[in-house]
Amino acid sequence: MTRNEVYIGNIVQNKKGKLSYKTKTCINKPIDEWIRVENTHEPIIGMDVWDLCRELDEKNFRPRSTGSGEIGLFAGLLKCMDCGFTMKYSPDTRILPIKGRTVYTYYICGNYSRGGKFACSTHNIYQNALSELILEDLRKHTSRALGDEKGLKQDLISQRNKESLRQHKSDKEQLKRTQGRLAELERLIQSLYENMVLGSLSDDMCKNLMAKYEQEREEKSALLQDLTDRLAETEQNEQNIDSFLTAI
Repeated sequence: MTRNEVYIGNIVQNKKGKLSYKTKTCINKPIDEWIRVENTHEPIIGMDVWDLCRELDEKNFRPRSTGSGEIGLFAGLLKCMDCGFTMKYSPDTRILPIKGRTVYTYYICGNYSRGGKFACSTHNIYQNALSELILEDLRKHTSRALGDEKGLKQDLISQRNKESLRQHKSDKEQLKRTQGRLAELERLIQSLYENMVLGSLSDDMCKNLMAKYEQEREEKSALLQDLTDRLAETEQNEQNIDSFLTAI
């Protein structure tokens, strides 16, 4: 129930589809292709409960193991750059003339693994290569942190802020507009009550306008909370960087 949006009043369609008209094989489609219609019916789960469950799901992630009980070093941490799907840990055992039985481990797009080239691109990365890249990056940051921790912190913050600067500016502008519209809706709703009491507005007209304003107010309030949370991530990023520096 806490993973199905129908319980928060939404209808989500187009989550699955066929590979092509030539086959009946169904695949899971990427999230950006889903068709979501919100507020189609009365929810039975509050958004506070829904959001909390999403947060717990992310924290309690348990990577799947292979048939031999192995779990990939980066299991659950890698996302496909094209479709956003989780990369799948795939051990590949080969019998080589000199080395004998050798296991090569790599990560491949889980969407491609399920649905083939119709679902996503056929790209992968070997675990050894990824490990070397990450170790090289960690060594570089560790070496600098020992001699110039403050400078490294400022560079990391600048890099993170540069990546999100445009989105941050857009969010601030939208937040200001949303706050203004919410204040305007409050005035409109108050005016409706006054006109209804004075008898200058019919009951039907008042009810229709009230329902319209209330729906918009709910939507704008939800948007306001989302924008506030996104803007707060800037402060959280600095805390994450401090944690990273402490760890290395």
